[in-house]
Amino acid sequence: MPSVSFQIADLPGTLLNQSLGNPILLDRHAAGFGWFVHLIPWDADKVASAVGRDWDATLVSAADGRMDLLGVVTHELG
Repeated sequence: MPSVSFQIADLPGTLLNQSLGNPILLDRHAAGFGWFVHLIPWDADKVASAVGRDWDATLVSAADGRMDLLGVVTHELG
């Protein structure tokens, strides 16, 4: 994994990211939603609550209505 790189791009439509090898492309504006970046990634319950197997941002958090950058990057690396 040390050779994985990321680039910011303007991806079409609702694409958050695209990976066809290296680099992994991340949409500049998170498909119009904007990116949310956790200040303390291991403390996710401060900004989200569990709904079944998914996490939804609490209405009063900075994550509300935004895409989770850490989640997208983790998915691509996974």
